Amino acid sequence: MTPTNFTSSNPNLQFDFELSFRPTVSLNANFLHDIFTESLSFFADVPNINLAVTQALSVTSNCEPAPAGTNPTHIYKTLTHVIPSVSYDVDFSLSKIGNLELGPFNGTAIATSCLDYSPQVSGLIPAPLVNPSSGTDKSVAVPLFGCLLIVALMATVIG
Repeated sequence: MTPTNFTSSNPNLQFDFELSFRPTVSLNANFLHDIFTESLSFFADVPNINLAVTQALSVTSNCEPAPAGTNPTHIYKTLTHVIPSVSYDVDFSLSKIGNLELGPFNGTAIATSCLDYSPQVSGLIPAPLVNPSSGTDKSVAVPLFGCLLIVALMATVIG
């Protein structure tokens, strides 16, 4: 999964975004002038798309906790972990019994992204293997991106 362009002035983003299509069916019954009243409802989230963005602390470039003995140049103080998921959910409700929730059920596994905040672009970029702010050669991530950009431009002009 490739992250879309995103800019932010806040490097510590944390939020959940959920989108779902939720058809609901409700049945109500009233008998004998309100002596017997019953209500049944059913809904399903089909699908339920969720995007969680959290901050991972003291981790490697894949947002995993840094094991003991990890080279300090490979440890990030903070990275942004983007976790998408797709699931579905079903719920029944009967007025006398209450809710019966079935799910959520995972439908599709989606790759997560581990992103680093870049003050140069005021946005999130894929976390390089070596932490640029660790005191090592800070030009490692930028020339690689610059070279790829030059190659892409040349291919566009030539092709």
